[in-house]
This record gives sequence, C-alpha cells and structure tokens, in this order.
Amino acid sequence: MVTQESINLCNLDGLKQLRNKDLTVLIIQESTLWVGSKYGLFSLDLDTYRLKSYYHDSEVLGSISDNYIQDFVLDKNSLLWIATTEGVNLYDKDKEKFKHYKQQPFSDNGLSVNDIISLYIDKENLVWLGTYVGGVNILDPNQHQFEHLLTKSDVINLGNNTAIHGIVKDQYEALWLASYGGGLIHYDLMTGKISRPLTDQNIEYDKFAWNLMIDHHDRLWQASLDELNIIDVKSKKKYMTQFIVDGDVKQNMEGVNRIFEDNLGGIWIVSEYGFFRCDSVTMVDNQLMVSITDLTSSLPKSYTSYIKAIGSIVQDQNGNFLVGG
Repeated sequence: MVTQESINLCNLDGLKQLRNKDLTVLIIQESTLWVGSKYGLFSLDLDTYRLKSYYHDSEVLGSISDNYIQDFVLDKNSLLWIATTEGVNLYDKDKEKFKHYKQQPFSDNGLSVNDIISLYIDKENLVWLGTYVGGVNILDPNQHQFEHLLTKSDVINLGNNTAIHGIVKDQYEALWLASYGGGLIHYDLMTGKISRPLTDQNIEYDKFAWNLMIDHHDRLWQASLDELNIIDVKSKKKYMTQFIVDGDVKQNMEGVNRIFEDNLGGIWIVSEYGFFRCDSVTMVDNQLMVSITDLTSSLPKSYTSYIKAIGSIVQDQNGNFLVGG
C-alpha cells in the first residue's frame, strides 16, 4: 500500500502483516482506513498507524462471516457494509461486531445467494448488492429484508453471465451493471426495461466488465480486462475515444481495475500495469481525447520491484491518495 508521497506503509512497524494480502478495496471512515483483502479485513488508524485485524471465527459470535472481502461501502449514516463470499456484513462500531445477512432457505426475504461481489449506496440510502449467479439484491436498512432484481432468468434471456462486479445508479433512475462475461447492462428502474447498450449498437467489446464509475460530467467509465469504454449516460452512446499516455497514442487502456474521481473531479486509473492520472478529457472532431500521465514510476521501489498491479485507490481528507494491490 502506498500514498501520494510514495511511502510504502507496509514497511512500517506493525503494518507488515498487510504484505501479500491481495488487497481488494480501500475506504476511509473519518480517521480510519479500512482495508479489504482476500485474507481478512483490517482497520488502520491514520493518526497513530495502529492496525486492527478482523477474521472469521466460527466459534466467536459476531465475527465477520468470511475472510474474502470483495467490496465495502459506507452508507449515509457512516455505517460500513461489507461484501464477502458468505453474505453481507454490517459492522457495529460500538460493539466491534458484525451483523450477518445471508440467504434464508425457504424465504424470499433473504439474499438470493451468499456470494456478494459488489455494493452500491444510492441517495435514498438503499443498499444495492451485485451477486454471483443471483442477480441484483436491494436492501432497505430500515426494513431488514431484501428485494431481488435482475434475477437469473432475466439474464438468461439476455444471454448473460450473472456475476455483477459493478453497480452505479444514474440521475435518470437507471442502473448500470458490470456483468463479468455478459458485458454492460442498463436497467431502467421506471419501466423495468433491461438492455445492453453497447451490444444493441453492434459494438464489439470485451464483455468481461469489471468496474464502473459515473463522473461529474455524466460520463460512464466502464473497465474490463482488455479495454476502457466511456459512455454518455443520457444517450447511452459510446464515445469514440483515443488515449494519449505520456504523449504516446493508444487505442485503449488494458487491465484497468478501478476508475476513481477525486474530490476536485480529477480522474485516476489503477490497473494491472500501474497508476495513472487523467490530465484532461476533451472532445476533438467528435472524438474524446483522454490525456494521461503514467505515475507508476513515482511509487516506492519496494512496491514496484515486487508488483506493479494496483487494485484499489482512496483519497483522504487532506487530499492524499492511498493505493494498494
């Protein structure tokens, strides 16, 4: 894990246990950095650098339901929701315990499946959950029961895989879903219409959709293994795009893991190949020109000599960035 000042936090005393954990997601709650990994959940006090770890223990009531952390989000009440391969967890900060939400046999009120891949909180504080082979689930925290949206039968009709790796909601009351194997899905919440905008436009693209982000210009950034697509949210049309990385023209950005918009509207990209900053996005002759600076060389050598891949990024209240992989 590194900061904008190129400090490898994993080299500090007490933080070395974060090494080789395959970090999956980062989020900051006040002065606490939450770190999700494939091998447990961690919280780091950014003032004292005191690290706490949370692991599943079948003999401890209230421990986290699984160690594989796939995503987490903070809701409007600053409550932490955590997606794992064994259900979703709600962290009780006062009791330092986790409430589990899981699939309930013979009940329609629980999760459709336990493998939760992605989470999203909307303006109404509804929790949207992307699942593996179980479509999309919705939780109203005040009701404590789930509704099921985009079920397996829905996506079978579209010929899609149902692993939902990303969810965002636009200003037009529609969901955009990153389906790993099924591509980009648009779900109109007002009409119930399900579509695949890029497929409907006869655009050939990598359908292993991975990550989504809507920026403040109402552009949807959609990452997959082989490419990065940028789409106008209102028209659902893909922009013809050219990427210029350190002055070199590229037709696409490969291996993108996450797109992040900072507090000032700047766009950052972390990928299997490093750390990138978007310096400008301009329209020239009906083509979107994205100027990018490769900042991978600014990362600590103790990190890049081992691996260049970065999977997560977050910004603290002072404007500093923390990235991890």
